[in-house]
Amino acid sequence: MSHPVQLDAGQIFSGKPSGTMISGYDAPSEYTPKHDPACVFHESGRDVIVWFLMQKPDPLYIFGPTSAGKSSLVRQIAARLNYPVYEATGHDRLEFPD
Repeated sequence: MSHPVQLDAGQIFSGKPSGTMISGYDAPSEYTPKHDPACVFHESGRDVIVWFLMQKPDPLYIFGPTSAGKSSLVRQIAARLNYPVYEATGHDRLEFPD
């Protein structure tokens, strides 16, 4: 069972300690995506991720063309923080119960 922990954002997203702490879990669950070591976060994107994670939780809407990396981005953030992920693919006929 995973326990909440504070993680250094710089260490998690770039390998360089920053002193900015964000919430994560000490171990992955069965629903945590696999970490892709080839995925590299650009410094400006990393700063936006940290800013979002430090805010009051609100829904997040990510949009863009097919194969732009929207789902991969969310999976890799979750993988580094050991967050579980439950996926629902959106489409124009998606209903609330779905």
